Amino acid sequence: MTEEKITITIRVAQQPIELTIKPEWEYIYRDVEKTINKSFQEFAKKWQYRDPHDLLAKILVHYVTLWRENEERLSEMEEELIPKMQEMKMLADELNIE
Repeated sequence: MTEEKITITIRVAQQPIELTIKPEWEYIYRDVEKTINKSFQEFAKKWQYRDPHDLLAKILVHYVTLWRENEERLSEMEEELIPKMQEMKMLADELNIE
């Protein structure tokens, strides 16, 4: 069984990018396109550049850093949450709650 795919073109920093994706992900790609282009405009106001790729590299570093920070926060929360969930399960087992 083949998954249905569609081809879309997004524009990032005036550059067309053709992608083949699942149809249900199109809105995500369109939103990402807007986010990157907005960031591009904001970064262009802050830094001088000769090549748009310089700004795109800075944007990439920015968003990957945010992603890593969120991953670390989630990991810390998970480390705190798992023992609490185990404790709750023990309590529920003692009370025969399912």
